[in-house]
Amino acid sequence: MLVIAGLSSIALLAGRLSRRVVPEVVVFMAVGILIGPHGPLPLITDKVLQKLSVLTNFTVGAVMFLIGERLLLSDLRRYGKRIVSLILGQGILTGLLVGIVTRIAGAPLTLSVILGIIATETGALTVAAVCSKERRGAEQTASFLMSAVGVANVVTAFAFGIVYPLLLTASGRVTGFGEVILVFIKITAASFGIGIVVGALLVFVAKYFDNNGELLIAQIIALLIVVPVSSMVGSSVVISMLIAGLISVNVAPGRATKLFTSLKVLESPMYLVFFLIAGADFDPGLLLGAGEIGGAYILARAFGKVFGALVAYFTKAIPFRKSLSYGAAMLPHAGLAVGLIAFVVQRSPNLGERTSTIVLASIILFETIGPIFTRQLLKSSKKIESRELLPVNLEYVEGQKINVLLFVDSNAYHSPHLTQLLHMINRIGAYTKISFISRGYAIAEDKGNSYIDNSLLIRKMSEITTGLDMEVDCVVTPIVDILNGDMAHLQEIRFDLIILCNSEAIRNQARYIKSALERYLVINSGSLLFDYDLPFFLGIKQISTDI
Repeated sequence: MLVIAGLSSIALLAGRLSRRVVPEVVVFMAVGILIGPHGPLPLITDKVLQKLSVLTNFTVGAVMFLIGERLLLSDLRRYGKRIVSLILGQGILTGLLVGIVTRIAGAPLTLSVILGIIATETGALTVAAVCSKERRGAEQTASFLMSAVGVANVVTAFAFGIVYPLLLTASGRVTGFGEVILVFIKITAASFGIGIVVGALLVFVAKYFDNNGELLIAQIIALLIVVPVSSMVGSSVVISMLIAGLISVNVAPGRATKLFTSLKVLESPMYLVFFLIAGADFDPGLLLGAGEIGGAYILARAFGKVFGALVAYFTKAIPFRKSLSYGAAMLPHAGLAVGLIAFVVQRSPNLGERTSTIVLASIILFETIGPIFTRQLLKSSKKIESRELLPVNLEYVEGQKINVLLFVDSNAYHSPHLTQLLHMINRIGAYTKISFISRGYAIAEDKGNSYIDNSLLIRKMSEITTGLDMEVDCVVTPIVDILNGDMAHLQEIRFDLIILCNSEAIRNQARYIKSALERYLVINSGSLLFDYDLPFFLGIKQISTDI
């Protein structure tokens, strides 16, 4: 462990120094290859790698659970044609091209079909690692990319679960309908079932735990159970935890936000350890041993991934250059692919050996160059998304109003700092809406009507804004609705600027509120989100215990 700690420090420092040139994950892997059993400085032996395999499975499971955050069904419906055309275009062209080209290169039919399915996978862990470092300023692109990667992996896993048992039957390796069903259950049904159960249990636990430490411990316990159970059953940890994340975020988005926030504390260390170990486990000699079939696999997959994304352009869903960039950004190849290879090796050793040699050789290449294209997509998107803000500045210069939305704790309505903020907004002539964050329900005869006309809260705010000669619209939004994304009344207008005023009363919930706003308001409309800290004000009085 001391060796790992020392090498992790070296990898972290090297990644920090070179991150302007290449993504950190590439550096982590390079250091791992250097000190692995097959590298020039073999400080880590094969025996040590075997002991660290549990840690690798734990890391992969945790990150796949986090990716589930981007599989909110409302988000996927909003992406609509964009994500469908991108996934289908890439998947169909990549699968067909790899299958045909490897078959021409001399691979047996069974091997060609398996390679075609595995090639459609995208290294979710690698893409997530790059997005976590480069997403600032490119939130919309990063969110869409992570959603696309998550959906693509679910489709790949499901396709493999259906096709692989049929291949075993056709090749004579499995006889009888019962064995076919058993293989399908192990690959797909068991993985999905474990994920559904784990996701539901974590959501249930999150209902009673508010402390980040407790939530983190609960998720670690879940992972420590899923890893050995999946190994015993023969299912995939990768698929199970991805489904667990998907179930959590769709069953109870507010509680899922708390789970994801607590787990993200370990995100950076997990990426460092995983890619360091992954690099150490790579054997560069596999590139030479892959032969003509391996070369055909690499070229066909690269072509299919990049140019298959053009389907999104032909369906007028994504611009030409952006669609190519998305295709290249999804070149990373690991995670689920490794899990599927392990399953094939376990079930059909001869077929698995040939599959693993070819796919692992390609992983070395794709995990090296793929993150560079992923990073390039995010960097170019930062320039585009910043340009999209220019019309807001132009509107202000021309005297037209911009739209500002303030989230304020209902008990901090007369903080002098809030008054100063309103004064600054009033000076630029912005249309302003104030949403008071309530810990109960909105004060109204009809709960569905968030506008409050006769409450003391609104009257007090009216006094302040009248003194500033300022007109504002006020609503009350229960904190539960914010965390669950029930903010339809705030999505009627596209707000250019959203400000979360952090007062003492909501400071413990601020990170969850901000995460929910990013998901449901900022990413959906391209708005800017800022924190504005309201220092503790001794003069604050509660005006209503119901709010």
